[in-house]
Amino acid sequence: MGVKQGVRNVSVKRRNRPTVVCTNCKRRKSKCDRQKPCSNCVRFGNTDTCLYVQNTKNTNIQHGEDTDDNMRKQQSQVIKDSKNEASNNIIGSKVKNIPFINQPFMVSGKTYVNLSPNGNIVELKRSAVTMFSHFCNKAIENRDLYLSALVNFRLIAIDMTTNTLKGTKSYSQNPSLPESFKPLSIFDADGDPLSSDSLFRQHQLIHKSLFDKYGKYRRDEATKVFDASELLDNNVPSRRFFLDYILVHFETHIAEMVPIFEMGFLKYDINNFYDNWEQTRTISVKKFDHMVCCVILLITKICILSTKFAGVSTGFQGHLGNLDTSKYIAVIHHYIFEMKSLRKCTLRQLQILLLLRFYHWCAPEDGDGDSLQHSHILMGTIIASCQEMGISWLCLRDPSILWFQLFGRSKQVPFVLSPEDYKIIYQMIWSYVLYWDRKMFLINGQECLVGKTYPYDIAGQTLSWHHAMVTLDHIIMKMNNILNDVPSKVEIFALKQEWYSAFQYFGRLKNIKEAYSPLDFEYEMMLDLFMLCLSHAELVHLEQSNGVEEFHIVVQSLWDQIVKLANKCHRYFYGPQEMDPYSRFFTNKIVGVAANKLCILIPAFLLRLNRFRGMGFDQEKMMVKFLFGICSMYYNEFGFEYYRCFESMFTAKISYKILNRPRNKHPWKIILEFLLRQLEKESIKDQLKELEIIQKLPVLLNLRENLKLFPECRRDVVKLWNTEIIPMGNFSANFTLNLHEEFLKPFLVDRYSQTFNIFTSFYDHASSQLAEEAEDPDSKKRYDVAKSGGHSQEVAETDAPPVEDSLPFESVAPVNLEESSLELIRDMFEPLDFISFF
Repeated sequence: MGVKQGVRNVSVKRRNRPTVVCTNCKRRKSKCDRQKPCSNCVRFGNTDTCLYVQNTKNTNIQHGEDTDDNMRKQQSQVIKDSKNEASNNIIGSKVKNIPFINQPFMVSGKTYVNLSPNGNIVELKRSAVTMFSHFCNKAIENRDLYLSALVNFRLIAIDMTTNTLKGTKSYSQNPSLPESFKPLSIFDADGDPLSSDSLFRQHQLIHKSLFDKYGKYRRDEATKVFDASELLDNNVPSRRFFLDYILVHFETHIAEMVPIFEMGFLKYDINNFYDNWEQTRTISVKKFDHMVCCVILLITKICILSTKFAGVSTGFQGHLGNLDTSKYIAVIHHYIFEMKSLRKCTLRQLQILLLLRFYHWCAPEDGDGDSLQHSHILMGTIIASCQEMGISWLCLRDPSILWFQLFGRSKQVPFVLSPEDYKIIYQMIWSYVLYWDRKMFLINGQECLVGKTYPYDIAGQTLSWHHAMVTLDHIIMKMNNILNDVPSKVEIFALKQEWYSAFQYFGRLKNIKEAYSPLDFEYEMMLDLFMLCLSHAELVHLEQSNGVEEFHIVVQSLWDQIVKLANKCHRYFYGPQEMDPYSRFFTNKIVGVAANKLCILIPAFLLRLNRFRGMGFDQEKMMVKFLFGICSMYYNEFGFEYYRCFESMFTAKISYKILNRPRNKHPWKIILEFLLRQLEKESIKDQLKELEIIQKLPVLLNLRENLKLFPECRRDVVKLWNTEIIPMGNFSANFTLNLHEEFLKPFLVDRYSQTFNIFTSFYDHASSQLAEEAEDPDSKKRYDVAKSGGHSQEVAETDAPPVEDSLPFESVAPVNLEESSLELIRDMFEPLDFISFF
């Protein structure tokens, strides 16, 4: 005994050295070559999670406060290593290859970032008033001066061009489409004389079919329902078809993503509904048949989406196609929102709201809107309904306190479900609601509606995937509080620490399971999107605060994340399918959100390249081709089916045309000159402080006043911008961005060159009508040459610039400010490229 006691008192000093294997090889029990990334992770496609962490004394980390402490201890060393490595990469004229790290930390300590340097946008329209969340596209563009200038340039130029064409010819607009489609209708009426008749007619038919389809979506959803029974008379699936095929498909492929039903109880209600429907062909509101009918309609719509986007033929797909489901959503809106149902709530009604939320997320129609603002409103209704019914944190933390008083005359519920069954349903629903609330925070940065959270440990069997994710909820809520408590003063390092904790903990949850779930894929993409947007906000902050070394680290990290996310999207579209194909209708949405963010953020890099003098024209063209590859991938895969994707294609096309310049044309210079001349033109007519352009870009006043200090011969608007507006331009001359060219290669080849490319087809050969009416004789000669050459988008993609782009840029402003602004547009575009806009 004494010997043992002596041994117990011996103090053994343990070495805290790096492991000899990365985290992935350690899990796989494979030999690791300790490269960054290692060869095994490259082979298995796990380069983004190839990490080397420190050994700790407590290897069995438990959930709770100790988990956070242990993670922070591990992170402190990882952060130091990351900072040292990034600093070493900056030394010298060329950045070394660094792996795509998932914790792009900068430095430890308190560093505050203002997420709203130009204020929070509140948009007031006739149809809606909306305050945009921190990470939606409009907030990103408003935060970034470069993107804000690009957007304003685009809007002014579009208005100038469409106003010039108005009234030249009659045009007709689909009345079901929004007013923003009018510019495109004007151009359709004008025609395209530069294109061959056959090619133009082919494009016109494709475009018209898409306009008609999206117009029908809106028309069907706005249908007023007076007699739902008559509307659905022959369009409700038969009992046998629904129970034996549709519901079986839902249980097999979809129920995991919407775990809100007790299937036995649901089938009981469905059979009761069909008993009445088959006899009377009426939907009884008094017997609550309308609620069951809405569930049947939504499940049918969702199953149709599942089979449609799977790309796999099924035995009952033809029968689904025979159903006219166009009025289903209108019927559901009638029963849920146009009656007295929102005064009180039932379990079926709550499930309908949740299914509707799920459908709006997945459906190709208008859905959640451009900034997903509709999700916030519907989620508020769902959470209020949960509170009304007692579905809250209480049903997870202390379900025994709930006492259910069941009335036997209410559809004989006691003979179907027991109080314990109801408790399980409550827990499943609350887990699902929590997930959706936190999900929209991660994607958009919007404040969580459910304000409470608790450390939660799963005791016993997990009810669903969402139930397991509740264990992460307290970490996500910490992130929400850091981000939304004071958006103008966000402690960036603390927020990244919590993100890294969530990323690590989710990785452990995911590795426990054998199958790779579509929900796992979505959550990974959500975490990537959150860090992508946060890094962009940090980059904008560092530009203003002149944190040179930190800026270089963050700008490289942000580009790494962009390339990593782009490759994830590429694998999703073109790689082997890793998930159930019937789930693609669900995962398509998060991939679409990610691809759309890439189309917003890559132009932000291209506009800044003039500051990185170590980056040449060849690197710039490679980034432009990278943008073209992503746009072609996104819009060709989703543009034919998804309304919001189709709508955003026109601004993306214009942004691409702006950035795809020859060597002697600098898009940032053209944009600044254009905006300054527009400022001079508008200030002649109106009071300077009341100008809309000043309200959107007040920095233009400072730029204009500084330009007055220089003689005309020394006028360099870009240099002045880099020294006075964004002084970071003085310190980035020797910085070179590592583009990771090996990861860009899949995007540099046009996969759609031999097929119809919807991204390049939209009015690439634009009409010269505007040029003929507004140009002076010299510029008209230039357009005559351009017309005879018939240059197109494909020409711009080659090394030889288009004829109209080969002329030098004139920086001296003519007397006629209107003509000078039009001249700047013509330096960059064929005139009617601007019409391709909503």
